[in-house]
Amino acid sequence: RLLAAITAVVLIAAVAGLAVGLLRAAGDDPATADEPHNTASADAAVTTETPHVRRPAEGVEADAANNDGDSASPEPTVTATTTEAQRPADDAYLDADDQRAEQPADLGDGQSDAAPVEPDPFAFTAVAAGAYHSCALRADLTVACWGYNSDGQAELPDGTYTAIAGGAYFSCALGTDHTITCSGNSNYGEAEPPDGTYTAITAGWQHACALGTDHTITCWGHSSDGQAEPPDGTYTAITGGSLHSCALGTDHTIACWGYNRYGQTDPPDGTYTAITAGWQHACALGTDHTITCWGHNNQGQTDAPDGTYSAIAAAGEHSCGLRTDHTITCWGHNNYGQAEPPSVTP
Repeated sequence: RLLAAITAVVLIAAVAGLAVGLLRAAGDDPATADEPHNTASADAAVTTETPHVRRPAEGVEADAANNDGDSASPEPTVTATTTEAQRPADDAYLDADDQRAEQPADLGDGQSDAAPVEPDPFAFTAVAAGAYHSCALRADLTVACWGYNSDGQAELPDGTYTAIAGGAYFSCALGTDHTITCSGNSNYGEAEPPDGTYTAITAGWQHACALGTDHTITCWGHSSDGQAEPPDGTYTAITGGSLHSCALGTDHTIACWGYNRYGQTDPPDGTYTAITAGWQHACALGTDHTITCWGHNNQGQTDAPDGTYSAIAAAGEHSCGLRTDHTITCWGHNNYGQAEPPSVTP
């Protein structure tokens, strides 16, 4: 009996197992059809494979193109979403460009063009002297004057300038707008410049001259000897002596006018690149870099030494030149050591 009972139990288990196998073969698995745990596992599987959708292997695009469409896979939607997330919107690029454009440009020295360096108010670029006063042009294009101020010659008006000149008891300055401003004694109208636009200015004892933007010359002030009556022509530089004036023509020749007792308005022939006038003499720098002087020579102020030079300056009764080796040579009246420059290079 015991054996018969065991045999019956084994037969029942075998029949039950056969029934379960038949149900699974038919696709109807009651053990898994309604189980939410397996559904979550399927979602996790899709998420895990998303990186493979972003970077498809070679041939995947071809397989997708050959797909008959029987599978309702969400992969095309996932791929589109991933692509948009990786590429910024067009206006994002525009915003980035705008931000770059707003950044100040690097000048290479740790500064930017948004914060320019202000000029040093105590740095100067030019100087001019009158009888007993002087003026200097600052790096910020303003003017500072000092010395004897009996007639306001040391009080040029506020403004911005590019050049300055000092007469006996007056001063003049060329503005950044190319007009001229003067201050000081004006007994002969020397502090009353004419209207017009100019590029250079010079002052004599009681007269002044300016080079116009059209390369012609205009003079004003005392003209007892014609020193304020320039000749016609076009010029590139001007200089004023006590009672005479000279100019360098656009053809590199020199013209002078005014008081001529000592031949100071009789320049020599030749071609020149620079010119300067002293009290009653003048000197010019030749195109061959040598110096030629003429006029009053009571103190040897017109006896320029041999050599080659790059710049010249004439004063009361002495003159100086800057040699091409950067040393300085002076000649003429030396009662106060004015013709004895220091023996050093600049």
